Amino acid sequence: MQIEVFTMCNSAQIYEGKMMILGTCNQLAIEKMPTKCQQLMLAIRFACDPSEEAKKIPCSINVLDPNNKPMVQPISLDLGEPNVEAGMTSYNFCIDCSGLLFVEYGLYTICVKVGKEEYTYRFNITKPIKQ
Repeated sequence: MQIEVFTMCNSAQIYEGKMMILGTCNQLAIEKMPTKCQQLMLAIRFACDPSEEAKKIPCSINVLDPNNKPMVQPISLDLGEPNVEAGMTSYNFCIDCSGLLFVEYGLYTICVKVGKEEYTYRFNITKPIKQ
């Protein structure tokens, strides 16, 4: 199993097996802390060959603050029904993160564990640059 898409964005949805993503980013400029972003999604697409499909593969997500402390309880994902195209199997997830409370500026980390594999995505929250 591998991750094909792993990004923060303004909007993401799954339509007819396709993932629609709008406004990908790895940095947010926020005027005041603490804050909750009104539009913040995590888009993930796992891919595997059909031999892996039938296996029950554990999957979890952790969100860490700049001090590497968990922001929420780990999220367990059920891979659910796969999307099968051209001999490949994929699983799409769009997770609403707009409820996350960010209390400080810095580098945040999202860790996704699929089976024994672990993937990380980092995004930075900064103050806006005054021009």
